[in-house]
Amino acid sequence: MSSGTDWDTNAVEYSGDIAVSGDETPPVGIESPEDVYILPHSIEGDLKIVNAEYVFADVPTGDTVNDPTPETEITGSLEDAYYQPHGVTGDAILVDPEDVFIAQNAVEGQLQVVGDEQRFYEDQASPQFPYAQLDETVVGWQQSATITEPRVGAAVSGYDNSLAIEEAEHDLDIYVLGSEHEVRVTSQVGREMSVNVFFVGINNTVSTGPYVDVTVANESGTDNTATQDSFPVDRLIEQTETEAYSEAGFGRAQVTYQQLADTDDEYCPNCGCVDVTIIERRQRDALFVFGSPVYTYDDGGVSYECEECSPRGSPRVELTPDERRELFS
Repeated sequence: MSSGTDWDTNAVEYSGDIAVSGDETPPVGIESPEDVYILPHSIEGDLKIVNAEYVFADVPTGDTVNDPTPETEITGSLEDAYYQPHGVTGDAILVDPEDVFIAQNAVEGQLQVVGDEQRFYEDQASPQFPYAQLDETVVGWQQSATITEPRVGAAVSGYDNSLAIEEAEHDLDIYVLGSEHEVRVTSQVGREMSVNVFFVGINNTVSTGPYVDVTVANESGTDNTATQDSFPVDRLIEQTETEAYSEAGFGRAQVTYQQLADTDDEYCPNCGCVDVTIIERRQRDALFVFGSPVYTYDDGGVSYECEECSPRGSPRVELTPDERRELFS
């Protein structure tokens, strides 16, 4: 092997992607794969990684591990390698991989990384729910999934996967392992909730709807983004200027309408909230001819509202069927 390790064992040659799923006799050695994804609870013993390029780890990597002598050596024209939960029932060694992505709780024993070009590790927070309890787990290359009304969260692992989470009503954990993933979270209309994101990798994106607060709880990597949509202006506008004029018809009338505020302020002039969508509420007392104002008696001035202080910006507060059953059971 290029690492200088001389394994006295029978090699098993593969080509393409491989999944280590528990059928291999440990210790298990893998030589020269491309990207490697080590999922939670994958390795029940120790793991040593030698000569990786980039390592993205959600666990400490500074332990000392004796070189295990593999009983199973996986080699050949390997592409990506996936260590599935309980995929190695003992020790493992990984030699000359490209990028390695290590999930939280991936290794039950000790983990040592040596000879890597660059390492990313952060330990600010942990997911609230175990991997096995997540509502959806997407693993692989260019996979996609859609789920509705999840209760705890979801995970994507591998490369270039997409996950759509719709009609969410509970706070969620989103675990992202690998690169180029896209996750989209929207809630039931008007229902406020929050999402905690855990990144292990590079160039991943999580976006949420306007009622879904998003926080990057932990990032072991770089160039990952989590964004929340701005509040939809249409929801705050009860009646546009055009609609108000069309209802005025012919004669003198006083109309009220709303429009997006023409202001550079970063806060709402009415309630002081920052980073919000602001609208103007206007009144006009005028003489109308076929819905067009021809003479204005009083322009009425302007007042301001935002998603926080407008009655139309408040999320719905009724209980869901599950919440009603839980409350009255």
